[in-house]
Amino acid sequence: KLGRPPTLRTGEARIDGYLWVKLPGESDGCAGAPGTFTPSYAYDLAR
Repeated sequence: KLGRPPTLRTGEARIDGYLWVKLPGESDGCAGAPGTFTPSYAYDLAR
C-alpha cells in the first residue's frame, strides 16, 4: 500500500479529494528522464 487511496470523501473541510495523477515511480525529471519509470524512485516511495 502506498499512500492514501483515491477518494472524494476526505473527512477534511478544505480538501476535496485525494487522487493519483500518475503511476508511482514515474519521473517528472527530478529522478530520471521525464515520463519514464525510475525503479529507485518507486522503491523510495514504497519505504
